[in-house]
Amino acid sequence: MSAKTKRAKPSYKNIAFAGDLVKFTRMNKEIIGTVVISRENSFIVELEKKDVAFLDIESDRTVVSHHNYQLV
Repeated sequence: MSAKTKRAKPSYKNIAFAGDLVKFTRMNKEIIGTVVISRENSFIVELEKKDVAFLDIESDRTVVSHHNYQLV
């Protein structure tokens, strides 16, 4: 990585970045999604259609805390 494309040092170990797959739990079900936007304390994850239907939500994106996921 060049000096211009250096990522800011995260405050958490194994932090996820855009494009990474993450696993987290919602409604007692493990969900796998793709990180769309990463922020300091959380990120936005894009979900598969089957998970959107299971969770009964309108959007295919959800917010996940950095404390509540694992990298896949």
